[in-house]
Amino acid sequence: MKNAEKFIHPTKFTGNWPNWNGFAFLDWHKENNVYHPGEDYNFGYGDQDLGQDTNCTANGIVVHVSKRTTGYGNLIICKHNLGYNLRKFIKETYGIDTNKLYSLYAHLKDISVNVGDEIDCGQKIGTVGKSGTKWAHLHFEIFAPIGEIAKKAWRFYPVGWSKEKIGSHIIRNNVVFDCGQAGIVGSLGGVYSKIYNNHIYDIWTKRIFSGAEMAGIKIHASIDMLIKNNFTATVRPSKGSDILAACGQLSGKANA
Repeated sequence: MKNAEKFIHPTKFTGNWPNWNGFAFLDWHKENNVYHPGEDYNFGYGDQDLGQDTNCTANGIVVHVSKRTTGYGNLIICKHNLGYNLRKFIKETYGIDTNKLYSLYAHLKDISVNVGDEIDCGQKIGTVGKSGTKWAHLHFEIFAPIGEIAKKAWRFYPVGWSKEKIGSHIIRNNVVFDCGQAGIVGSLGGVYSKIYNNHIYDIWTKRIFSGAEMAGIKIHASIDMLIKNNFTATVRPSKGSDILAACGQLSGKANA
C-alpha cells in the first residue's frame, strides 16, 4: 500500500472551506443535541449534488464498507499510512503523533470499492447520496487511532449491526412448563430472533423466586424481533399472559 503524502477534499463543494453550506467539525447540531463529528460537503442546495463523485482523500486501503438506511447510511472507511513528511507535519501542527489516519465517507448513494482494495489519492470510491439522511451531501471524517479509539477495530460508532453479522435465533413449536421464573428468556440473543407457536404454562406457580420479571416470555433486547402466536397459561396467576419485551412485532398471542 502506498503511503499517504497529501490529503485532498473528497468531493466538490459550494463556498470557501470551512465557511460553506454545511455542518463543519464540532458545529452544534440542535436537532440531535450533539456536536457534529465531521464535515458535511454540499454542492449547491437540496439534492443538487446527488450522484456527484466521491474520491478518496489520500492513498490508502479500504477497511470497512457497509450499507444502511439509517445513521451513517452507506459508508466507506479507508486507512492511510502516513509518509514521513506528512506524519511530521501532523505532529508539529496538531500535536498528534501517529503513523496512520482513517477517513470516513457517509450517506453515499453508490459504493465502488470493496474491503481490501488499495486506493490512490483522488480515486473515485462512490457517489454523494442521502442514505440515512434527508438531503444529499457527503459526511466526511478523518480520525487518528489514539486514546479510546485505538482500542477499537476502526471506529466507535455502531455501524455494521446486521442480522448477517451477529446472527439470530428461532424458537418455535415448543412446550415449556413448570419453570420457576420464566419460560423463554433472552438478552442480546433476542436481537433479530423469532419466537412463535410455543405453548408455555405453569410458570412461577411454586413462588420459589421473587421479583417483577416473572414471565412466560422475557426478552431484554427485543430489537427487530417477531413474537407471534404463542399460547401462555397459568403464568403469574390473575395476570394472564405475561410477555416482557419491547417488541418490534407482537401479534397473535393467546392466554388462558
